[in-house]
Amino acid sequence: MFYVPPLANPCCPAYLSVTQVTQSTANISWSPGTGAKAYITILESDQRQARCRTLQTSCLLGCITCGTNYTVTVQAVSETGLISDCTYKGFSSSPCCPSGVKLYRLGNNSIRVYWRTSKESINYSTNLYGSKRNFTCISVGALTYCDITEIPCGDVYMVEVSPLIDHNRAKIAFCPKKMYSVTCSGNSVGMVIYRGRSADQHQVLSEKTETIP
Repeated sequence: MFYVPPLANPCCPAYLSVTQVTQSTANISWSPGTGAKAYITILESDQRQARCRTLQTSCLLGCITCGTNYTVTVQAVSETGLISDCTYKGFSSSPCCPSGVKLYRLGNNSIRVYWRTSKESINYSTNLYGSKRNFTCISVGALTYCDITEIPCGDVYMVEVSPLIDHNRAKIAFCPKKMYSVTCSGNSVGMVIYRGRSADQHQVLSEKTETIP
């Protein structure tokens, strides 16, 4: 006896989920489709397309652009090569993380955290985590800085600036963090910038002093 594979088109997955993992990658998972042996996953915007082919029911897609609306399509492929195009609701990637984060001393134990952004209408959460105290500051509208007062010098701070999402109730969790060493010398802020979470586990990128007139 010979096995004759079914000639009907495979069924579309009934469930699909998109989770953004980093600013440039997203994980797509779905339920198995009856009759499907492989899947082609496509994220498509007006400017670019990302796709992968897999035998599994999930796929990690890279080259995602922040602040972009995508159409999500899963093509279910049968054993005989028949394809069902399954289009799902759109996916909007998170707002872009800011760049160029810097610290400046304002006087009276105050620090200004400054950053650059390509979109002015987003609110941002600035968080400083130190060994003595933690600080949070929210900037609204077109502001690209946040002032934090009564900050102890002579400490190392983990600094994170993230766009606010979900009607300002949550912040993006994957924006890069930097460590700054805030000295107590005169009117300057000594900044030792590290890559990542821990100063003793990562390479020093640069060391400089910013002086505020």
